[in-house]
Amino acid sequence: MRILHINTYQTGGAALCMQRIGNALQQLGVECRYLLMVGDENKDTSIAAGNTNLWSKYSLLRFFQKAAYLIGIEPKYIRLRKKLINAQSESQQRIFTTLPLSCYSSIINHPWFQEADLIHLHWIGNFVDFPTFFKTHKKIVWTIHDLNPLFGCFHYADSFNNASKQLLNIEKTCVEIKKKSLSRISNLHIVAISEQMKRLISQNPRLQKHPLTLINNGVDTNKYIQFNKENSRKELGLKSDQIVFLFSSHTIEDKNKGLKELITALETLKMNNSILICIGSYRNIPNTSQTIKCVGFITDNILLSKYYSSADFFIMPSFQEGFAQTPLEAMSCGTPVITFPCSGTEELINNSNGVICKDFSTEALIDGIKKGLSRQYNPANIRKYIEDRFSYDLIANQYKNLYESILDSHNIKASNSKFSELDQDQINRQKAEHEKQIALFQQLDAKRDFYKMVLTHPRYIAGWIKRKLIHN
Repeated sequence: MRILHINTYQTGGAALCMQRIGNALQQLGVECRYLLMVGDENKDTSIAAGNTNLWSKYSLLRFFQKAAYLIGIEPKYIRLRKKLINAQSESQQRIFTTLPLSCYSSIINHPWFQEADLIHLHWIGNFVDFPTFFKTHKKIVWTIHDLNPLFGCFHYADSFNNASKQLLNIEKTCVEIKKKSLSRISNLHIVAISEQMKRLISQNPRLQKHPLTLINNGVDTNKYIQFNKENSRKELGLKSDQIVFLFSSHTIEDKNKGLKELITALETLKMNNSILICIGSYRNIPNTSQTIKCVGFITDNILLSKYYSSADFFIMPSFQEGFAQTPLEAMSCGTPVITFPCSGTEELINNSNGVICKDFSTEALIDGIKKGLSRQYNPANIRKYIEDRFSYDLIANQYKNLYESILDSHNIKASNSKFSELDQDQINRQKAEHEKQIALFQQLDAKRDFYKMVLTHPRYIAGWIKRKLIHN
């Protein structure tokens, strides 16, 4: 069976989930490849080339296309992107958004796309061009990692609630694009990664007509292993009698991850023998009376496992998650978790492995930490719980069974052969051609104001004619 996974980026939570699923599937004999917009290429991963037909190959048509672009007749995805940039610049706050239109409509012609038995979508913002992509007859599984598929351009509910009028107009346009694109496809199967996400998807008018399956995220329990707490602390320079709280985010300043609320909670609790360790990239160490240590972004699984094993609690005060990876990693190392009640926590956390705070407030986090400190936890039992329910061999088998049931229901025989080797020279030529065409857009953008004024202002047109007559 040949599966092509598609994701915008090579890094981030959804990309990590995709790669872990793919690696586990490979162990089950499923051929997996990855098609990305941004990342590094290797034998299993291809970085897509943008469209190479932005401009006509005929010089006369190309002249008219450039003239039209100069006076504002642009491809729809460029118009929408510029509107979004302008709306963001006028907004009171920075709101994360992505678009359902892109210049990557040619990915459906990629050799691996053509060879795949089934396409598996993950996080696809700004990459997959909805109107062209969802015309494909390929069978598609779409694992939804955040709320963007339920919105138009937004990813978070609070972004929608606090958006400006300009952003809401763009949201309406994006919703219509998604609605139209998804209404005509019958070969889409959606995967929700949590019960909460499943409920939201089943209520969404654009997604509810498609088959829906719940498959939680998992963790590679062979990579995230439990080390002796005392030895880990000694190796990491931590005191044996400290209360160690661990926080992790790709970027610790990400407001959605709740570090500010966590620091406020710990400052309020005033535990003199506690330390907060922050894993993730950072610009500055937060200014706080709480003892804090920022260790940067860590990719080494052994080192991460030792930090998890050394902690008394992993704390996730996130305001929104699909089904976060970090609590799974911490619990695989035997560490209990204190978390806000975001998506995925209701099926992951119970009284024997952590605490779910009653709401998303600092006060609720303080109560959650107090409750956690009042309980006794068994690290071995926490790890066994993860092994029994969320190990990646279990999750991979669920995906393999889903793939097989989809193909069987359409009488499609899965291929026994491998994906072909890519003609990298051809792909590089396509990328170079796309870059040339994008550069031409940028050159025309720089000249647009001048040419638009000249071409549309009668005074300048009359002056040009007058100079021509005098010259002749």
